[in-house]
Formats: sequence, structure tokens, C-alpha cells
Amino acid sequence: MRKIATILVTLLILSSVTPYGVLAESLEANDIATPEFNPENEQYVVEGKNATDDLDETENSMKNIIDEDNNEKDQIVEIKTDKQIISEEIKEKAFTLQAESEEIETNVNAKGINELKHMSIPNATPTSRLGHIRNGNVKIYASLENDSSFEVAGSKYTNAVYYIKLQNTVNGNLYYLISYNASSTRGVVGWVKATDLSTHPHVSVDKKAKDFYIKGTGNAYDTAWGGSKNLVYDLSNYKDQIFKVHLTEKVGNNVWYRGTLDGKTVWIHSSDLVSIGGSPTSRLGHIRNRNVKIFSSLESDASFEVAGAQYTNAVYYIKSQSEINGKMYYLISTRPSNSKGLVGWVQASDLSTYSHTGVDKASKTFYIKGNGKSYDKAWGGSKNLVHDLSKFKDHIFNVHLTEKVGNEIWYRGTLDGKTVWIHSSYLSSNIGNPTSRLGHIRNQNVKIYSSLANNASFEVAGSTYTDAVYYIKSQSEANGNLYYLLSTSPSISKGVVGWVQESDLFTYSHVGVDKISKTFYIKGAGNSYDKAWGGSQNIVYDLSEYKDHVFNVHLTEKVGNDIWYRGTLNGKTVWIHSSDLVSSGGSPTSRLGHIRNRNVKIYSSLESNASFEVAGAQYTNAVYYIKSQSSLNGQLYYLISTSPSDTRGLVGWVQASDLSTYSHVGVDRDAKTLYFKGTGKAYRKAWGGSKDLVYEDMSQYAYQEFKVNLTEKVGTNTWYRGVLNGKTIWLHSSYVTTKTESRTSRLGHIRNRSVEIYPTIGDPSTAFIAGAQYTNAVYYIKKQAEIHDQIFYLISTSPSSTKGTVGWVNAKDLSTYSHITVDKKAKLFYIKGNGIAYSKAWGGAKDIVFENMDIYKNEEFKVDLTEKVGNNTWYRGMLNGKRIWLHSSYVNVARVSEYNLTLSEAVEMQMKASPQTDMKYAWVSKEYIDKNNKVTATNLNVRPEPNTKKDPIGSLPNGHVVKVLEEYNGWYAIEYSSNHQWRHAHPADVMYYLNPLNFINDDRQQFQFLDLSRNSSASVTELNKVLNNNGVLTGKGRYFIEAGNKYKINDIYLVSHAKLETGNGSSELANGISKWTQRDSKGNIVRDADGNPIIIDISPKKVYNVYGIGAFDRCARDCGAQRAYDNGWFSVETAIVEGAQFIGNGYVNAGQNTLYKMRWNPGAMEKGNVTHQYATDIGWAAKQTRTIYNLYQQLDSYTIHLDIPVYK
Repeated sequence: MRKIATILVTLLILSSVTPYGVLAESLEANDIATPEFNPENEQYVVEGKNATDDLDETENSMKNIIDEDNNEKDQIVEIKTDKQIISEEIKEKAFTLQAESEEIETNVNAKGINELKHMSIPNATPTSRLGHIRNGNVKIYASLENDSSFEVAGSKYTNAVYYIKLQNTVNGNLYYLISYNASSTRGVVGWVKATDLSTHPHVSVDKKAKDFYIKGTGNAYDTAWGGSKNLVYDLSNYKDQIFKVHLTEKVGNNVWYRGTLDGKTVWIHSSDLVSIGGSPTSRLGHIRNRNVKIFSSLESDASFEVAGAQYTNAVYYIKSQSEINGKMYYLISTRPSNSKGLVGWVQASDLSTYSHTGVDKASKTFYIKGNGKSYDKAWGGSKNLVHDLSKFKDHIFNVHLTEKVGNEIWYRGTLDGKTVWIHSSYLSSNIGNPTSRLGHIRNQNVKIYSSLANNASFEVAGSTYTDAVYYIKSQSEANGNLYYLLSTSPSISKGVVGWVQESDLFTYSHVGVDKISKTFYIKGAGNSYDKAWGGSQNIVYDLSEYKDHVFNVHLTEKVGNDIWYRGTLNGKTVWIHSSDLVSSGGSPTSRLGHIRNRNVKIYSSLESNASFEVAGAQYTNAVYYIKSQSSLNGQLYYLISTSPSDTRGLVGWVQASDLSTYSHVGVDRDAKTLYFKGTGKAYRKAWGGSKDLVYEDMSQYAYQEFKVNLTEKVGTNTWYRGVLNGKTIWLHSSYVTTKTESRTSRLGHIRNRSVEIYPTIGDPSTAFIAGAQYTNAVYYIKKQAEIHDQIFYLISTSPSSTKGTVGWVNAKDLSTYSHITVDKKAKLFYIKGNGIAYSKAWGGAKDIVFENMDIYKNEEFKVDLTEKVGNNTWYRGMLNGKRIWLHSSYVNVARVSEYNLTLSEAVEMQMKASPQTDMKYAWVSKEYIDKNNKVTATNLNVRPEPNTKKDPIGSLPNGHVVKVLEEYNGWYAIEYSSNHQWRHAHPADVMYYLNPLNFINDDRQQFQFLDLSRNSSASVTELNKVLNNNGVLTGKGRYFIEAGNKYKINDIYLVSHAKLETGNGSSELANGISKWTQRDSKGNIVRDADGNPIIIDISPKKVYNVYGIGAFDRCARDCGAQRAYDNGWFSVETAIVEGAQFIGNGYVNAGQNTLYKMRWNPGAMEKGNVTHQYATDIGWAAKQTRTIYNLYQQLDSYTIHLDIPVYK
């Protein structure tokens, strides 16, 4: 609030002197465009500065203020830099009085502020100065009318520069209006007595663009002649940076430049800058004496400083010169640059100078004589001195830069770890006696001497100098020991390393052989080096990466007895030992060969001095290509190679007698598909040796596909090339076979989840495991392939070899059966209710359509396709809207016989024929049976019904124990086996047994309707299972099947009949009779003329009767034997087959083809007759089903054909 009041007072004063617009117009003519400033922003390190030595009294006052600033250079002051925002805030506060109440210092009150609006300052005049407040006690007045309204400067307003654009005299005292801005209306702080300020006139010089370089001294400020609060940068961080000036001003007699530095507009004093310009030159110079003036620029009013001790006795670079008023000036610098390290401009007459030119940057080696000195610059002065060279006599000095100063040569190099310049007169280029050797330092502890002087310095070889080869071109003796001068170049003046005692080196003589051009091929072993006989530090290339590259030699040298060749490899000059190269030549051939033994010599070339190596284990047991041959001294030599080329993979020349070879020709490149037998070995080359092995055991690849892309012959043997597991291999023709495909028709199941399935037969890369996905399902097999001794099947989900295919499976991994179509005839069956329905014939768990067939029991099944899988018959049809396959054993073949009468009518007719029944139980009164099931009555009547309506059928004595079956309405049903059980059947009982519906859904009782004129479809094996342990009937299944087929009788019914009549094959008639009493057709004994019974004896022959045909109860043995004899049944087999005719003739083939029809004969009843019924027992048909049903249950596969009667 205080600041707002101060600004308002100032504005009111100004408005009273002259109209605001006029005042502003007159002031703007003197305004200097400077950035607005507020001292409450940003942090700077405060540091003061003395300007020049010729300041007037006022300037001295300014100097005192700056000195005070120097005392505060460690103080951090917070200053805001967003001047535009601050300016806007000041304007807003200047023209808007806020309504809020704020606390004001005691010497300013509300009344005084109101009175400021009416004050006038008639004597105020414009001025242009800059000023610093002298100390913190200075008073700053808001008004010159009321001196009671002020604030003390304190630390808030000191150590900063202020613009002064208005002054006034009050009571004989001069006052200045100080402001943050170059304006009397903006940024105003207040009135300060002139004696409390250090001020200087402030004038603009020009707005010309100028370029300077920052020396690196002093500071940059946001305002000219700034204080510590105006500090922006410490210029030591910006040494040698260019400073582009766009405004020049004078503060007193001091020149200040404004420009941009690091993104900010700053002011820098002229003494902290040096100008550039003039024309280029290149000289070195020394300042003649301490009184020489060094100017910051060549402007007329440029500041300068005297050289003194600081700048004398040193050499300076001169890269720029300029002539002013007929005098030459040089721009001196501590660096060879006209923009870096600049010191200032010096008059040429005040300098001693020489031209300065570069000679070359070639490496040179010299030896220090021991006189003179070394400097940090060429032609250095005492301040540039580095070494007294007397301490470095005979030391090696490796030069990397040569320059001329005037006519004098100076060399730059490294000495004692420092880069120095030495005059040419202090160096020598010759030392020791000439020699020519190459050497390696023996170990890291070897000493390398800089000279052979007694006090010469040395360094230990360490890892820096070991494992490298050195040239030795000079030798010398010292104290009785021989020393070699080591160099990295074949010279005593270039690349010199130092002196090493001969005993600490491995050395060999080094001589040139010739410079004849030669061509070799790189074997791919060893290394190339930058020098002959190089060490690990000289390695240029690992030659394994350049195998088979051509190497053109242009220099041959000998190191000891070893030959080394120099040539160019991959753009670099390298040396390679002769043993790592091989030459080519000779006439073409094409063979393959094996080295006979390890002692065979392999030559690098066929030259007389060619090096060789012994084959050893490295080159034996491998096959080599031979593409070139040559004769030398009557001997044939072959050039062996690891590649089919006379330029690539070369190993060397071998005498033909040391090789086993065969001709090697290509047959064709036709693509072939073969298959591995699983025998033999695979090699990377045809006719390979053990070192060429790729796969030693091929058994794991048996039957896999082998795609051949090249066929060759080695001698008379054929070899095939292809790829296996990503590797190129060669196989002898005896290890492969072809594939033969053919059509087939089978169904199959995958045996287990581990089975491999091949989308491409023989390609294991495509194979996948069956797993849960492909097991428990049936597959169609329409194609098979034979490879060597194995069968593979192509499995498919469709009956096709092109659609729905899954892949190839080894036959041993499948369970398969032949699959043929029987017919496409429509058939009607009835579902048994057992088994499972599948989507395919012989389906697996995944093919199940209906798992519980019981719910479909006795439903119709209309068949449209019949197939056989192996020996099993399968039917296809629709069930519950779905197409299914059922095994023949899960269906009944049913036929319906309709009769034109009702059941009631049938019962009525049967009742007239006295139907009989044998009660399975009888009834007794519960009242006469105690808790122990004993009879308590004297005699207890046994009745046929649980009542007294019918006569008793027997009685039980007192104490008789009965077996109670059930209780009903005061009566017990008990087991009762009286011989008097047969009784006249009740109509209800007759109705029950006569009604087919009471039995058709019973698994056993439905056999009453079994069509006895149809066979069961059971196999011989199945029937023999039933006949096992049945006496003479055992193993006779095929004859029952033959009998059934011949006489249209059900084979199981025949078996049942035979088992019953023969006591399971044990009766006398079944086992054969040779002698009996003759009988007629009625069973009467036949007598001779004397009236004696005729005895027939056919011994040793026998007759057999297995069905009891003609064996009446009164003459079962004789009558049965007589019938067999009359029909010629002289074997069991004949009795089985031919006896079936009589079984069929009586009932089955007479229309009564079921047990039901045999008992009830509904066909006769339809005609009004109750006749030709097999038994009077109403339960006869039901009782007969037990045996035949049990027989069927012993079969695994069978077909039931039913004939169901249907009444009106």
C-alpha cells in the first residue's frame, strides 16, 4: 500500500508541473530504451567493479558505492525479472485506489495522501542521470511539499542503480526523482536529496551494431552502471563468447554496451570486452615493456590497461591486425585465435613479432642434446618455460607438429608427460649403429630407457608395450651390454619407443625378399597383422572371417626363416604368414579325396621354397574337393579344398600318391522326394569322413521325408544332397528309399495320445501329437503309403483322401479294419436299447450322438445305408432328427403280423380249448401260520386263490413249515410244488399271456416273437462259445449255422432245442446208438414172421438224433434211433443239419415261426379255429424264452428278427 501511495504522489506532482502529455513528450526525447526493472525479483551474486583511473569527484563517489557493493558480493538478493507483469501491476495500482484498509507507517497518514492530489512543483526540470543511493539511512520522499512523508532506503533500495529524469530545488537543496525505469512517470520510487546520491550523467552514444568478445572478467547487469541488485551474470563463465551490441551509452566518462547474452538483455562495461576486426595475419609477439598500453578496442575512446608484470615476458598469438591513424595495431591472444583467449589491441611498435607458419604434422623422432629449454608455446618467454633440457640429455622426443617462427624451426611433442615446444637447435636426429631386426619384449617387467645416459629415465613395459612387434634399426653398447632402439616404424626418427637391453627381447633378422606381385588365397586360419611377425596388439583381422578371400601380395619379407607377405585386405595393408595362405594354379579336374595318413605333407604352393605342414589329426578323416592338379618333377599333385572350388576353402597341394581319390561328377539338380531308411550316416559332403559327420545315427529319422536338391556320383556310387533339421547333408543312395502310394478303404482309431500325426508324410517338422484332440474318434482311411517296410495311413474325418484330411499315421499306431459298403437298401429295425449311437460307423467317444439308447428302446430305426467294418455290420439311419450309426447287435429286425380279431375274441376262443396253467404259488390263510411260519391247524387247506371260492388243491399238516412269499388281504402266498398244480386257466390269465404288449418290451420275453425262420447272424466262433462243454455238441457251431441257413431255422433255436433234448450233448441218442428194436412210424414194435421183435444192429456204425425227433415218451430210445436210421443220420453233424428239417416242418415253416405262434396259432384263430397249438400251458411260450434268451446273451454280436402279432 505504501508503494501505491508513493506512486500516486509522484503522479500528482508531475501533473501539477505541466500537462502529462506535454511532459511525457519532452522526456521521451531524452529517454534511453532500457528494460523495466523491479528489485524484488530473481537472485544474483553481488559483485562490484572499479571502472577507470580518471573519474572525477562524482565518479569517485560512484566508485565508493561500488566499493561498498564489493563488500556485499556474498549476499544473495531476491529480484523479480518478469518486468512486464510488474509494470502492469504498478500501472494498475497507480490508477486504481483499492477500498481495503492497510497499515501505513506513522509518518504517512490518510490526510496527507489526499492532499497530494492538489500539490504543484513549479520549479521541476528534466535531466538524465544514473544514480546509486549512498547508504541505508537515506530518506526517500513521496512529496517535496510534505517532508514528513518519507521512507528510509534501508537494504531495499541500496545497491541498485536508478534512472533520474526529473530534478527540483527546494529550500536551496537539489532533489532527484529516482525511478526503476528511464522515465519520470513509470517505475517512480521517490525524491532523494542529491547529496544522498552518487550520480553521473547518462547519455546515449549510438545504436550501431558492434561485435565484441567477452574477456571473462567483471559482470553483466540489467542496467548500465548496475549495482549488486542489477547483476545478471558473472562473466567468468562466458570467456571468449561473442557479444553482439545494439546500444552504446556513456555513464560519466565510462562506456557501457547493451546486447543479448544467454537469452537475456544485459549491459557490460567496455573494459570487460575486447573488439574484433581488422585483417587476418599470423605472427607471434612479445610485449616490449611494462608501460605498453593494451586497448579493449580501436575506437577513439576505448578503455585500456597497462601491461605491467602481468602481460610481459610471455609470447602471444597475433591473428588480426588493423591500421588506425597511420599506425599498425595487433590483436594479441593467449590462443591461436582471433576470437578466443583475446587480451587486447597493442600498437605494433610496442611489440617484438615474427611471422608464424605451420610446417607439417608429420610424426618425427629426435633426441634431446641437453642444452636449452622447452616451452608451452613456440618462441616462449620466461612465463612459458616448462623444462630445463639439461636434465633430458639423449632422451627421445617424439614430434607431432612442426612450425616456423620467423626463420626458426620449433617442434612440438611430449616430454615427461607434458606437451612442450623445443627449438630445432636443441635436438638431434642420429644415434647408435644401424641394424635390421624385429623384436618382441619378453615380459611386462622389461625397462624401456629414454636414453643410454647413466641417469636416463625409464618406464616399465607393462601391458602397453608387450604383445607387439617392434622395428630395430639401431643398436648400441653401454656398460658392456647391447641395447636395441625399438620403434613402431622402420626408422630411428619416427615412432621411436626407447632403448631396451638385448636380453629382454626376442629378436629375429628382418630382410626383404622381393616386391614381386603374387596371388594367394586365405585359408581362414590365423590372423593378419599391421607388421610382419606381429603380436596381439598388431592384429588387424581374424582371418576366419576372410576364408577364401583373394590376397594380392606386393611385398615379401623374411623374419628369421619365416616368410611373411604384405598385401591389402578389406581396405587395409596387412601382413600374413605364409602358412595361412595357399596358392592356386594347375589344370582343372574334378575328384574327391581323403588324406591317407597323418604324415602326409600339405604344401602352401608348388614353389621350390614353399612352406608345408604335416596333415596330423587336423586334416585326416575328412573328404576334400580336388578341382586343380599339377605335375612337378614327374609327380602329380592335387590342390585339396574344403569347398568345390580352386579358389575357396583351399588347404594346399598334396602328392596324388598320398591321397585316396575318386572321380566326382554331378548327375542332376532335379528335385526328388526320398525317405530315410533309418540306416547309415549323414555327412556334410558326399563320401564324407568322420570329421564330415552331421548325423551319426539315422535311426531316429526313419521314414522321414528327404527332399533332394542335388545328385552326384563319387566313383560309381550315387549320393544325394538335401536338408535335415536345417542342416545340409549328403546320404549314400543305399540309405534312402521311395514312397509307394495306393488306394484303400479302412476305418481306424488312434491307439493313444502319444501317436505322431504327419501333415506331410515323412516331415517331422510338421508333426504333432494326437493328444486328447485326435484320440477316441474313428477316421476314414482312403489312401495308404508304403515306405521301406512300413505302412502309413492318411486319416480323414470325411470318406475322402482330399477332404477333411488330418494327416499320415504309422499303421502300427492305429487300430484299423476294412471298410466296405454292403448296400443302400432301406431296412426297418427296432432299437434294442443297449449300446451307443455314433456319427460314424465304429465310432469312438468323440463320435457319440446318443450315449443312452435305453430311452429309444423298441423305437423304429429306418436304415438307408449298410456297411461292414471288418466282420461287423453297421446301419445308418435317422433317430430323433439326427443321422446315426448303430452296430447290428444294437437293433432288432422286427416284422408285424396283423390279425383280424380282437384279444377278447381270441381269449373267448382259447377258453373253449381248456387252457391250462401251473401255479407257481398257492394261498393259505394267515390265521393258521405262526411267527415261525409253522402251520397251527390240524390240516390247512391250500387254495389256488387268496379266497375260499375255489376248491383246495391240497393241504398241509400241523407243524409244517412254509416259505412265505408275500401277504395279501389276510392270506399268505407260499411256495407250493404239489403234483396237482395244473388247473384250468382263468380268462384273465389267458388274456395276460395272449396279449403281446405284456411282453414286447421285456428283454427276455420279447424272444416269444423271435422269428425262428431267420438266423441270428452269429459267427461260428460265437456259437462255439455257447456250445463249449456241451458233450458231442461242442465245437459244432458251423453245423447249426449250416442247418439254419439250409432249412430256414434260427440257429440259436436249434442250439437251444438240441441242448434241451440231449441234456447238453450227453444223451445216448446224441452220442450214437448201434443196436435197437425196430419201430414203425407210430412207435409200435415191428416183429418178424414168428412174432419176435426185430432187432437192428449196425455196429460199428451208429445213428444220432440230437433234436429228439420221433422219440416218443414210451419209446424214446428205440423210436429216436429208428427215426435217425430211417433218415440216414449216421453222424452228429448230419443229425444237426438234416434233423433241422423236421424242426422246421412241423411249425416254423408252416407259418408258426415264433414261440408265440406255436402256442397260440393266431392265424388259425383268425379263421375261427383253435388248432395246431404246441402246448395247452398258457405260460409255455413265456417259459421257453428263458433258455433261448440266455443263449443270446452269451453272444457278443447277433441280430434279432422279431415277428410281432397285432390284434384289432
